[in-house]
Amino acid sequence: AIALGVGRLDDAASSVREALSLSHPMHDRRGVVYELRLLAEIEAARGDTRLAALLSGSIEAETERLPVGPWAAHNWACEPVVPHQLDAGDLVEGRRLSLDEVVVLALDAT
Repeated sequence: AIALGVGRLDDAASSVREALSLSHPMHDRRGVVYELRLLAEIEAARGDTRLAALLSGSIEAETERLPVGPWAAHNWACEPVVPHQLDAGDLVEGRRLSLDEVVVLALDAT
């Protein structure tokens, strides 16, 4: 999150994917959703709005199915990523992906 905040997108993406590769096998759902949200923001900033939309759509569907719980400051992880830049069709496609499917997609998109 800090690397993202200072614009070091490659470092941020690498760190988030590493965290996601640890959180997912541990079934840390809250961590996975947080990391996917960070990755969606990173990919949107990098210009990969399709991947950002797929990740965002999946997060939206997952948190509607079963809320993640309160975040420290607010529900940032559940908010859409720059919604005006994301294709509605990609968001819908992302909503059809399971959390496991979107994690595989996120980890494979290196």
